[in-house]
Amino acid sequence: MLADALAAPVLVTEGSEYGARGAAINAAVAIGLYASYAEAIERMVRPAQAFEPVEGRRAWWLEQLELYRMERMAMAPVWKERGRMHR
Repeated sequence: MLADALAAPVLVTEGSEYGARGAAINAAVAIGLYASYAEAIERMVRPAQAFEPVEGRRAWWLEQLELYRMERMAMAPVWKERGRMHR
């Protein structure tokens, strides 16, 4: 789905706690364990699965995005009123 929406390949990495892994990568570069983010990522991240976009699906996702934007704008006055009522 994400690959289709972005019209770009998406790579999912092994493991969990991706935020913690990102923090560890930042720390490893900061203390000089690795000379660059590219090196740290190469050593600390392993790909698990790749997804390729399906030709033609991006247009559908762009239509959905436009509908979402329209819905969001239409609901803005309702949300504003709800906020006023719950003060």
